[in-house]
Amino acid sequence: MTYAFAQVGYIIATVLFILALHWMNTPDSARKGVHAGVAGMAIAVLVTWAQPEVINHAWIVIAIVLGFGVGIPLANVPLTAVPQRTALSHAFGGLAAGLVGTAKFYLWYGEGAGNLTTFRMVANDHMQAKAMGSYAGAQFGDVPYAAVDDGTPYGKGLIEGAARELKARKREIVLQQSFDDKTVAFDDLAARIKAAKVGVIVSTLNDFQVIALIEALRKVNHTDVRMLGGDTLKTTGMLKARGTIRGIHATSPVLEAKEFLSGRAFLSRYTSAFKIAPAYGGHYTYDSMHVLADAIQQAKSVKPRDVTAVLRRISGSAPVTGSMRWDDKGEQRYAAVGVYDLGRDGWNLRIRSDTW
Repeated sequence: MTYAFAQVGYIIATVLFILALHWMNTPDSARKGVHAGVAGMAIAVLVTWAQPEVINHAWIVIAIVLGFGVGIPLANVPLTAVPQRTALSHAFGGLAAGLVGTAKFYLWYGEGAGNLTTFRMVANDHMQAKAMGSYAGAQFGDVPYAAVDDGTPYGKGLIEGAARELKARKREIVLQQSFDDKTVAFDDLAARIKAAKVGVIVSTLNDFQVIALIEALRKVNHTDVRMLGGDTLKTTGMLKARGTIRGIHATSPVLEAKEFLSGRAFLSRYTSAFKIAPAYGGHYTYDSMHVLADAIQQAKSVKPRDVTAVLRRISGSAPVTGSMRWDDKGEQRYAAVGVYDLGRDGWNLRIRSDTW
């Protein structure tokens, strides 16, 4: 079976699935919808089964037999059990999808772990954690530090990395605590921060949590303190806390489009075309599509292995950020993390570096 013929079969199956969902909206056409769904699935299975790379047919036959063994009894349940039967069918669908994904993972892994590489568009969490610890330790001096996280793997990871960097710079962390990502009652924490004479709080709490913590610090009259956070702090919502404490700072691997030479032109074209601002980090996605298209053209293929090989070696031309180039692990070679200060007009870039 040729590749083109297989694609036609998949298109027909897709159309039948869409029609099945449409026809099953009303009782009058529900039976026709069921038939369309069955036909679509049969075509999809047969087209896939007929591919030349499928050489072990025994497992497919076993799966079909097992499917009939489970499906026939389920098709004859009483009407009162239809909700349970539907839920069970959905469960089997989820199980099937999970097994397909697992099988694909091991197929790719067997061909080489490089097929599984994720190509990161921005600096990784390790770099951001280093930026938090390095900047705080170098700029804020030898004062007592507190480290507070939101209990998430992301937040705890950043704080642990920042704490290691602070300790490497001989800075003392006198208070370290985890919360969940919803807590807003920080009176006890504020009292302990004051008692420990903390001068800098390194945090991965959400913006509304930091606002609550700053208010608690204000209540205990301990406002001669700086707050340094991550992406969850760098929001417009933080403007309401501006001026309450000595300083509010944030780190982010997602540099704003306007920070790049071509960024303002991109923003102008985008807002002119769509009448709204791009989504957060949208310029990285825009650049990635250009680099991916370039890699596909150079590889003369859309196969993951071929495209991945090209992405590993090219320095992709990115219209906004300039270029994208990855190392063997899929990390950006020159990804930077920026540090921002909260000022009168919002967040202002203080420094950015790819060598924290």
